[in-house]
Amino acid sequence: MVEESRIDGWVFGAISDYEDANGCAWGDAFVIAPDGTRAGIVWQVGDFEPQVVCAPGEGRWGVYGFAYPTPIRTTADFVKMCHSFLPELQRRHAAARAGI
Repeated sequence: MVEESRIDGWVFGAISDYEDANGCAWGDAFVIAPDGTRAGIVWQVGDFEPQVVCAPGEGRWGVYGFAYPTPIRTTADFVKMCHSFLPELQRRHAAARAGI
């Protein structure tokens, strides 16, 4: 988990390394919701709408693909990127909890 990413009970974690002085262009991450449930995140530098990579299932409420406009170099960059995904993740979490 990346403690610097904690916001309103949500926290993000990194699966792949994102710190790269030259800029990291893709990665795997996850988010833990305030209720303790998880979702996976795959991200890459680009411009596209969020995507469902894997539907909600046992143990997680899905895996989602996100685009971000700039490479990630530091933890601060990673946190900023993750926080930009949060509104969509909150919608997906609510829908999964509602069984939609």
